[in-house]
Amino acid sequence: MRLALAAAAFQILALGWMAGARETIAVTGTPVYLRTAPVDPRDPFRGDYLTLRYPFNEVRLAKVQGDLRVRHPRGAPVYAALKEAPGGLHELDHLSSEPPPRGLYLRGRVENDWRTESLSVKYGLEAYFTQQGKAAKLEQRMRGSEGVQVPLEMRVAISSSGTGVLTGHRWCDLGMGLEILEAAGRESERDADAKKPPARRSAKVKLRLMNASTQPKALVLLPEMRSIILAPADGEAENWSLPNRAAPPPAPRAEDIVLLQPGEEHALVIDLADKAWLVKNGEAPGEIGALSPGERFRLIYTPPDPEICKELPQRDLIWHGQLPSRAFSGSGVLGWD
Repeated sequence: MRLALAAAAFQILALGWMAGARETIAVTGTPVYLRTAPVDPRDPFRGDYLTLRYPFNEVRLAKVQGDLRVRHPRGAPVYAALKEAPGGLHELDHLSSEPPPRGLYLRGRVENDWRTESLSVKYGLEAYFTQQGKAAKLEQRMRGSEGVQVPLEMRVAISSSGTGVLTGHRWCDLGMGLEILEAAGRESERDADAKKPPARRSAKVKLRLMNASTQPKALVLLPEMRSIILAPADGEAENWSLPNRAAPPPAPRAEDIVLLQPGEEHALVIDLADKAWLVKNGEAPGEIGALSPGERFRLIYTPPDPEICKELPQRDLIWHGQLPSRAFSGSGVLGWD
């Protein structure tokens, strides 16, 4: 009986110590904002907490350093070095099996030991508990209205040993929606016999940008879609380029500014078959729709730096940062991670 009481008392003390330690980190830790990944609107609601995912929950081996690239047993501790990103955010710089010598980092654990192209990692930041009924409202906004999703940005306090504690959230001032207007056509047997290419190899898409804030916001949309970047979905661009967009973008002009009132949208139609979007990865430039279906991309709205915009009218209303779309294949298949 005494042993049972002692064990119960120990568990209570341990839980109390853990709760106290996390509360201390919440008060004394370094605060940063981390943007969450898009959610699939087809998933069911989960109740009074949010299940969150971050872009660095799946880490490509190109961002993994040291022996962790070849040996990463399930449950092994890992350390995600963070770097500042546009828009007052932090993002992953690299992942390693040792704490970085300087800078902020998050301590996590490997969740998989079988995938060779990436590591699945959890950091203890994947569940956000809220007041009763509030989680459903947050998740509904994350899912988006009529196809436009607004990124949720979590405030995290990070201790000197890399432990992160969720302390709040904010919404990105911009929302984005990606719609496939025309997917790549399939080659018919008749075309195959005649050695004719399909009518379309790369998708035509619509990118929608919405002011999700309560104040007017301005976009800077440079000519020839130069405010939109096409990038690999995993963020790595080694041996990968857009040769027809290699020149620096033009300086922004007053006529490039688009003012959006709260809730207002601006849509861009992008034909990825156009020569401006041809990609080169060591060979001759070609359409992204001709690449492997496993190759996935994102369109990223990236306005010019604030310093370049300082002479523009309404410069104080310009939103600065980067806003990526959902992942998609060049042929027009949408993804969620």
